[in-house]
Amino acid sequence: MLGLTPIALHLAYACFYGADDSSAIFALLAAICVMAVQYALSTEGSVHLERQSRWLPAREARARIFEKTVALYVLFVGAGLLWARLPYFQDGVFGALKPYIDERAGAVLIAVIPVYVYFSDCITKQPADSYSEFGKFILSLGRYGCRRECRKLLSAWAIKMFFWPLMISGFLSLFREVTTANFSGLSWPQLVAIVSIIAYYFDVAFASIGYLVTARWLGGEIRSVCPTGLGIAVCLICYKPFWPVIYDNFLASEDNIVWSDWLSAGSLLSYAWGSAIMIALGIYAWASVSFGYRFSNLTNRGIITAGPYRWTKHPAYISKNISWWLVAVPFISNQGPAAAVTCCVMLGANSYVYYLRARHEERHLREEAAYQQYERFIAQHGAIARVRAAAREILGLYRWKADLT
Repeated sequence: MLGLTPIALHLAYACFYGADDSSAIFALLAAICVMAVQYALSTEGSVHLERQSRWLPAREARARIFEKTVALYVLFVGAGLLWARLPYFQDGVFGALKPYIDERAGAVLIAVIPVYVYFSDCITKQPADSYSEFGKFILSLGRYGCRRECRKLLSAWAIKMFFWPLMISGFLSLFREVTTANFSGLSWPQLVAIVSIIAYYFDVAFASIGYLVTARWLGGEIRSVCPTGLGIAVCLICYKPFWPVIYDNFLASEDNIVWSDWLSAGSLLSYAWGSAIMIALGIYAWASVSFGYRFSNLTNRGIITAGPYRWTKHPAYISKNISWWLVAVPFISNQGPAAAVTCCVMLGANSYVYYLRARHEERHLREEAAYQQYERFIAQHGAIARVRAAAREILGLYRWKADLT
């Protein structure tokens, strides 16, 4: 949660005094530094990091550092070519980043990569990883290097290359939307809308950090990638460029009526309804922040049990879908009952996509014993288990009173 501080403080400053996109990116980098220090001082950090009394690596370490450097150069060149050639990235999600991408950025990256690899290799207790194996594979022209580790690395980078531009562009877009909003004289629905945007802002901020930071020495290594095609498909269709096509043509669930059109302004129900929307999206943002820099779709980067994940396995999906139903009020339509039923069915289909995502994520994460233990904990102590226990106690109390009478 400490990583949230630089982002929140910067957003507050920008709302009052103004700030440009570059300052928002620096706020993300500051958050990464804060979380890195927090991790290094933690018990888990002591497992992965070691203090160096000497910084001159042995011959084996020098070879490994060179292999990792080559691997990162190849991966960044491949990502750059892909982003430069595909119109989706050039005309869409990368539009917000074009002012910051030039020859100087490439030169800085070329200079920084060897320094970063050297530093991270020296402080990591188990420095041999997928990057060193991929570097061996490249330098030996395919004769050496664990192919399984190479496939895992390439799969992880394919996910990073797809999602990171999407998240960082969304982060900058929401930053502009929040900082240019007029906070004076807000009506209740406008306040709910602003709070919703801020919740999504924190969500994509930590998503951007998660796809950027996947280092083993920070505990953010991608351990495995979703193994099923259907699991990958139900995740990807929730994002651009797939979601607009699917939603507009098959799953549209709106008829231009939202909750504020249905409820009378200033009514008690309006305040309660708007508060429920903000609470749902607050839980959604809290779930994303709880990941730290381990946020990532389609991957296993360690089991998260903090924040709202101590109560349920999928707090982000549940709260996000609740907010959709509360905002869209699909059961209210100015086109009659049939249209309302259709909207409910379509929004139910949207929610079912997230149900499928949850099931495939569980199937993937069950490969790890820690997740199986976490599932047992949620089954015994999660929110639903607690509600059931409370209901049994209340029912037992009523039966006891009935027996007395």
